[in-house]
Amino acid sequence: MGEDVPGSRDLKARYRNDVLKPLFDAWKGELYPVLLEASRAHVVALASGGVLTRDQAAQLIRGLAELDALPPAQVTYDPEVEDVYFFVERALAERIGPDAAGNLQLARSRNDLDAGAFRMVVRAKLLDVAAATVALGRAAAARAHEGRDVLVLARTHGQPAQPTTLGHVLAGYTETVVRNLDRYRLAYAQVNQSPLGACALAGTSFALDRAALARLLGFDGLVANTYDAVVGADYALEALSACAIALSQDSRLLALLEAWGSGPRPTVTVDPGFVQISSMMPQKRNIVFVEHLRARASRAAGVLAGVVSGVAATPFEDDNRATSEPQADLWRTLDDAATVARVLRLALASLTVGPGIETDEIVAAGATATELMDALVRGHGVPQRQAHAVVSALVQRAPDPRTWTEALVAVVTAEQLGRPASFTTAEIQGLLDPRRFVTTRTTVGGPAPGMIEEELGALTRALDGAERWTAGARDRLRTARATLGRRCAELARSPH
Repeated sequence: MGEDVPGSRDLKARYRNDVLKPLFDAWKGELYPVLLEASRAHVVALASGGVLTRDQAAQLIRGLAELDALPPAQVTYDPEVEDVYFFVERALAERIGPDAAGNLQLARSRNDLDAGAFRMVVRAKLLDVAAATVALGRAAAARAHEGRDVLVLARTHGQPAQPTTLGHVLAGYTETVVRNLDRYRLAYAQVNQSPLGACALAGTSFALDRAALARLLGFDGLVANTYDAVVGADYALEALSACAIALSQDSRLLALLEAWGSGPRPTVTVDPGFVQISSMMPQKRNIVFVEHLRARASRAAGVLAGVVSGVAATPFEDDNRATSEPQADLWRTLDDAATVARVLRLALASLTVGPGIETDEIVAAGATATELMDALVRGHGVPQRQAHAVVSALVQRAPDPRTWTEALVAVVTAEQLGRPASFTTAEIQGLLDPRRFVTTRTTVGGPAPGMIEEELGALTRALDGAERWTAGARDRLRTARATLGRRCAELARSPH
């Protein structure tokens, strides 16, 4: 009849060892301290509402303090305990007795506690990511300022396109960093709403002030509907999406840094601290840190796709592990986003610029030919499409623009327009000069040094604002934690 199936006892053991224990181990480091903090706030709220006597609350507070002092090595999976939530419940009962410990479960369910604890973990990590991203933005802006006169040859479709500057490119990347910070801030606003007090899904008939409980834990408000409070998963998708988007942009810059750092005359040279030598080829200097960081960005995209698919496939109900089990993946993605931001900041700050591409090579690549087309429009009244055809014909006739002369341009314009356009050879070569090309691009956000400085001023102000917001959010959490500590200390002083 096929493979023998183990008995129920063995099946249960395998399920615990293969599923529950790994999940316990993945969650305990982040979740255990947060569950205790949320539990202390719950006791204070129950005491404030008269649901618990002062003595009952004091006993719980003292028991939770013992659990808070428990060494991490003692927070271990036990086959008789399903998860971290029940570990706390049993450990508390062992210290103050099951009846006293049971009071902690009044007006509370694992559903709303888990939902609140998850949000508390995510909000802290979001603030870490935001702080690291601000620092990354400042490093990018600083290098943009330093590189505002350093020419680079930009590409489109993988082919030489137009000259710009290192500063222009890095200022553009700094713009993406600022947008990433906006997304983190919006995600935080969604995450930092309290589901606590929703209980299983229908709230409670006990006198529990949900808003006061939320304030004790530093939440900015409530997930008002108690059903949505325990069922909703979109807050996690917001945070995960913000990370995946940011990491995708970081990955693109990393790919460009890798390209810039390659070849006999690299645009930038990565600090030796980020380089690994080949095991066989002694001349090789591999920019492997780029590969490590880009792998994390790819992983974030995969996690986002997986979690969105999992959430979409589940009913709008609680107790579905497709929405709770990916929490560890979300936490790791947040950690990855912070790590990438920190390492990329250091890489940018330690780059050595140059020697880079020569202006002669930029002209030879045809990257400044657009300027001759524009000069035909501006100075000779040639319609843009006809001017485009003239320069295209010039490229076909003489692919290296350094060879373009007064005579050649006169011949080609006569063929294309029916009349020659008058340019001296010096004028032609002046129009093709990459430095001139860049400095005349003075539209908002263009590569002219003055425009880059103007842009960087606005970006610095935006980064200042993001830094103030991050510091303010952290201060509010610290203030709430201090308030909770004082309230718990007052209760704990109650006589036995």
